[in-house]
This record gives sequence, C-alpha cells and structure tokens, in this order.
Amino acid sequence: MGEHESESLEARNRKRAADPVNGADAFQLPEEMMEWYRSLDSAGAHAASEAKWWQDFLKDQCDRAGGWTRNWPIHAKHPELNHLYVHRHSAPMHFVIGRQSPFYIERCFRNDRKRAVWAVYFGPFCSNGDYQVGVGNGGAIAALLDLMTATLGNIYLQGRCPTLSLSVKMLKPVVPMPGLFKAEAWIEKEEAGRLYTKAEFSDGQGVIFDVCEAVLKGLLLQLADEELVVMAYALEQVAEAASRRLVKDLEVRDELRSTCMHRREYLQLLEGALSRN
Repeated sequence: MGEHESESLEARNRKRAADPVNGADAFQLPEEMMEWYRSLDSAGAHAASEAKWWQDFLKDQCDRAGGWTRNWPIHAKHPELNHLYVHRHSAPMHFVIGRQSPFYIERCFRNDRKRAVWAVYFGPFCSNGDYQVGVGNGGAIAALLDLMTATLGNIYLQGRCPTLSLSVKMLKPVVPMPGLFKAEAWIEKEEAGRLYTKAEFSDGQGVIFDVCEAVLKGLLLQLADEELVVMAYALEQVAEAASRRLVKDLEVRDELRSTCMHRREYLQLLEGALSRN
C-alpha cells in the first residue's frame, strides 16, 4: 500500500469516528481520565523498557533481521502499515485496547504472520481485588487472549475471522500486580474453514500462568465500500442472467410440451383413421 492508500485509510477511519451517533468522537473522555490513562501507559512503557526478556527479544528477533516485525498492522490486509498502530488510539472504542483499556501493550509479529508476542502491562484495575489490588483477573486475561488470537488470525488470513470458541485454563495466580507479562499466540492449523490457534500467558521467564485454545471462523473478506459496490453489481448481473436463462428454459419447456401434445393428438387421430379402415 502506497502513501496515497495509507492516507485514504486514515481518512476513512476519521470519517467513521466522526459519526455523531456511533463514532468515537461522540464518546470523548474527560481530560482527567485521559491523564490517568497516560500515566498508566507511561508506567507500562517503563516496565517494558526494564524487562530483560522483552528487550532481548526485540534486539534479537526484530532489530537483527530475526524474522519479526515490531508493532502491529493497522489493517489486516496491509501488514506493512504496522508503523501507524498506536495503542489506545488506533481502535478507541475497543473494549480491550481502546481509550479505557486497563492494559498497556507493546507488540511484535513474525513476518509469516503465524506467531505473535506481546508485552502486556496489567494495571491495578486488571486484578480480582476488592479494597486492595489482587492477583490478575481471569476475565481480563481471557479477554486479552481472545483479542490476541483473533487479531493474529486476522493478519494471517488478511481478513476478518471471528472467534467461534475460546478455552482458557488458569494454571497459576498471576503476580505481581500491577506488572508486565508476556502473551504469545500462534497458528496451530487451518482446517475445514476454521483456524485453530493457541496462546500462553507467562512472566516471560518460564513461568506459565494461563494457556488458551481458540477456534476462529474462516476468512470473511474485509472489503472496502467500493469493493462492496462492485460485488453487489456483479451479483445483480448474475441474478439477472440467471433469471433470463430460467425464462428461456421455461419457454423451451412449454414449446416442447405443446409440440408433444400436438403429436399425441395427431397420433390419436391417425390411429382412429387406421382402425376405421
């Protein structure tokens, strides 16, 4: 995708955000709340910069041509647009990664788009605590892994592939909280129109807290508006052609039926004449 197409995509997203009913611009947060989320992201970025496992991974796999790419594609069909993705801003209305995301996330994906590794900072409201911060909440972990496996499937197939089922096994309490954790997902297989994925949630140093298996629906092409118009026109043409063929077939059938009836009447008359002679 060239610079013009990239600008077109951004313009389309801005137009969608400007919708007065459902657009993100209609749901702006107070500045005090945004400032709190900025402080959360700052704490997450600092934790990621201090995590040796993450920094080693970035250096070995991304910075030294190890076959991985930093960040995440802003569009499933264009993995080269990874530089445009910004956490909390690229999908502002999303439950997991939008404006009110309780996480800070840094991402990498393998160049074949079959595997992804994320450094995920769980803020204090990702816990199961009541009046104090508790261990990592299972629902928060499941939501994160659901998103990760689904978006990995999206960029692998370069289209939408909704989650059909998600199974998460909670193996150990997630600590410390708040804290930085490693989420890793990969494509297991593609079979009978379904994509099978797996994921792990760990401390990045060998302790696995949760494992996940997700089944995704096969490719539903992510079409632009102009592509939908072309497809609708093509389908209309196919329907009209089929209708014309059906009418023609019915006319031929009626003609054959009429011919057969006339022949039957002729044979009956001929048989009667012969019998009289």
